[in-house]
Amino acid sequence: MIKNKFIVFLLICCICVNGCNLNNERTREKVGSNKPNIIVIFTDDQGCQDLGCFRSPNIRTPHIDAMAKEGMRFTNFYAQTVCGPSRSSLMTGCYPLRVARKNPANEYHPNMSNEEITIAELLKEAGYTTGCFGKWDLAGHSQEKYDTLSLPTRQGFDYFFGTPSSNDSYVNLLRNEEVIERKADLNTLTKNTLKKSSILFAKIKMNLFLFIYLTPCLISV
Repeated sequence: MIKNKFIVFLLICCICVNGCNLNNERTREKVGSNKPNIIVIFTDDQGCQDLGCFRSPNIRTPHIDAMAKEGMRFTNFYAQTVCGPSRSSLMTGCYPLRVARKNPANEYHPNMSNEEITIAELLKEAGYTTGCFGKWDLAGHSQEKYDTLSLPTRQGFDYFFGTPSSNDSYVNLLRNEEVIERKADLNTLTKNTLKKSSILFAKIKMNLFLFIYLTPCLISV
């Protein structure tokens, strides 16, 4: 069943501190010491009025409101109402119907072709270390019958910790391409597992330029 929903993403660029000690000289040469770390937070099942900065009467989102105040807030935009096509557009920069896929075009959720060039692949070429945390949903809309060859690790990400598809009934938790937990606890998945793993990844890779794609299975504000 397709649910009517808005999918909102926040793109936050955090400028690296000058004088960062890099171990990888090739990374320094290709990227330069003044390039930003990039964090993309892509939320699912979120209405446009579910944020304080968009005048929500009941939901308090002070941290997101602060980012909106200090940065840029878009009030007129085009968005897909289905998660898979929205994610494919974000990853490739293409209109959803133009994204190359392995499955028939009349299926709502794309199994994205490996021939597509993703933002993660481009950033890797520029010397970034890339990590994906959370819901992928571009390898087939299933927790069991997904295409391993279309997972984030085959689409430009150095590391993946999350679920192959949506939380329609349950989720399996993967580390890279290995299932490490079946029917994971949705009550703690976003707050504890995904949040902690992405922070740990950032700390381990702190001497490198990072692209982190954080896409929780549930809304987390």
